[in-house]
Amino acid sequence: MVRGAAVTLDRLQGNDATIYWRATCRQLGAELLDLGCPEDVMRGEIMNFQDAVQMELMWLHRNEEALG
Repeated sequence: MVRGAAVTLDRLQGNDATIYWRATCRQLGAELLDLGCPEDVMRGEIMNFQDAVQMELMWLHRNEEALG
């Protein structure tokens, strides 16, 4: 899920990226709540997911940064 979100975000620009990202996080949050996850735990999981996607985006572009 992390890699897929990062790849999709990398392909999108501007408002399309924002819409996708918000929908993805909302969907994940809803799934966690449906599974009985407490709201505060769900929020923490969403934050962890956001961090993981950011790291994946950085990893996807690691060669670009190395080339300057």
